[in-house]
Amino acid sequence: MTIQPWANGIKPSSWTGLPHDAWAAILDYLEASGRLAGMRPGDYIFAPRAEPGSLSDNTRAVDWASGRCVAPGTFLSNLKVYGRAAGISEELLNFETLRYTAIRLQLDAGATTKQMQVFLDTQAEQSLTSYRLRQLPPIPEDQVFDLPADAEIQVPNRLPHHFELIHGYYAQGQPQEQVLAVLAQDIQGIEEQIIGLRMLARGLVERQVAARGGKEVAQLADA
Repeated sequence: MTIQPWANGIKPSSWTGLPHDAWAAILDYLEASGRLAGMRPGDYIFAPRAEPGSLSDNTRAVDWASGRCVAPGTFLSNLKVYGRAAGISEELLNFETLRYTAIRLQLDAGATTKQMQVFLDTQAEQSLTSYRLRQLPPIPEDQVFDLPADAEIQVPNRLPHHFELIHGYYAQGQPQEQVLAVLAQDIQGIEEQIIGLRMLARGLVERQVAARGGKEVAQLADA
């Protein structure tokens, strides 16, 4: 989803009437990320971080790659992070489920076939669209997620976490206290592991460049 010039700010290029709450949340997100004021036509609304392995708090426009969109895998991974916090089964969080649920909710709210064609952004004949919509089953009662109005959800901490992940070969030459301090961090989560692996790879390459040859070069190459 990219942006285009609009009255007092920005709007999606494929505007189909986003609910006010949804659009307000998007604007809040863009402002919190430091991108709202400098948005330009063609910028992606949901952009990836410019340096995924950096320790930036991602509150500046330069922290984001506005010319690229978030990869589907990254979007789905992020969705599952917040889904788990809300108590939603990961099996229910996929693109197909999201699409069918959105369609079903529109139909249950009384949307006409013509309105559904706009919602689906389809050029198919109304008769074909109507036939396909009739084949869509209702949402199973055991899969309805009804969050209590007074429920408090802990928002996942997505801030960067500074830590070191050291290869065993490198750790052999470090003070034992430092190695134990790294182990004590008890690193959890695939995102932190990816950051750690990138840091590790850079460190190994630097050591390999500085190595003078012999056994150390071979060990670094194996690592």
